[in-house]
Amino acid sequence: MAALDMKTLTRIPAAHRFAAFLTIRLVVLCLFDVTAAETKERVLYVGPEALGSGANAASPASFRDMDLWARAQQALDGGPVTVNFLPGAYWVSSDKVKRMPQLALRELGHATNRLTIQGAAKDGVVFTRHPDDSMEGRKGPGLFALLDCRNVLVRNLHFTAKHPIGYATHFGGKDIVIEACSWVDLQGVYYGASGASGRDTDHITFRDCIFKRVGSGGHAHMVYSAYNPQHIRFIDCHFEDCAGDYVRFRAGVEFGIVTGCTFKSTGAFRGGNLPFITVPLFNDDDPSKDPKNPGYEYFGTHFLI
Repeated sequence: MAALDMKTLTRIPAAHRFAAFLTIRLVVLCLFDVTAAETKERVLYVGPEALGSGANAASPASFRDMDLWARAQQALDGGPVTVNFLPGAYWVSSDKVKRMPQLALRELGHATNRLTIQGAAKDGVVFTRHPDDSMEGRKGPGLFALLDCRNVLVRNLHFTAKHPIGYATHFGGKDIVIEACSWVDLQGVYYGASGASGRDTDHITFRDCIFKRVGSGGHAHMVYSAYNPQHIRFIDCHFEDCAGDYVRFRAGVEFGIVTGCTFKSTGAFRGGNLPFITVPLFNDDDPSKDPKNPGYEYFGTHFLI
């Protein structure tokens, strides 16, 4: 069918112009309806100890149900997907008998359709360690991790535990945004409340997040990024009282950005005031032990702070 423009319409008898305009409008509306149907968002629900299908809030699936996460990944082929965490305590335990490992999600995401993992409400979704877990040792299981994921938004999740933990959370992949999350009272953290690492990790953004009272010693950081991740960004975040450097960019981290953030030390946590942002490296390897792979570290050179 030939396209109708205004010059064409003026040559159409007046009695038929309304029909022509109506036809154009119906075609446009049909196109919009098809587009909306093709990009309709899929919404799934999970809970701490649920056993449902995850199809709605009345029948949430377990947050550790890997079939649920597989369905979420499959649904991304048809449009964006949101997985809502219902309010509650999401336990992780170092006791293998309890079968409560950290939530580690791998290879999720889609190039154009975003996966959103969020608390259904701004507050109330809390990841923490089981109260019966041992307080002994230096490192224990973390709480949440995304590994080799892409185009993911993590929102409204909160993390707290006084138990020994290596990393409380960890993010690896591309184009991951962590928004309106908090890490508070993680006094047992050995390495980081959060972190990113690896050459394949690119564009990890923390936005409007809160970090308070983190770390068991100077080796602990609020966010510890190392070994060549790119574009690690902090926007409008709040950092308060850390046992080590608050934000660390180590060993090849490039294009780090810290903007609009607040850093605070009360001087009362772990008895000291530590650096807010550092870019260190540690070349303590002996190349004579492995000349082909001496393990040297290199500074990143591009930062906006």
